[in-house]
Amino acid sequence: MKFRLIIIAFAVLCIFSLQAEEPFVVKDIRIEGLQKISEGALLNYLPINIGEPSMRLKSRNP
Repeated sequence: MKFRLIIIAFAVLCIFSLQAEEPFVVKDIRIEGLQKISEGALLNYLPINIGEPSMRLKSRNP
């Protein structure tokens, strides 16, 4: 019985932590230390643009 209660509590905590992830709007992208590539070229490679809503999980590399 305690095992079921622990499993249910763990599942509820996982669900709440997933709901807590709210999207945010990218306001600024700062680039420092470029030497061999232009800033515009680097911004073209980024999967996100200024003004787009984004999520922290989406922005991580696989």
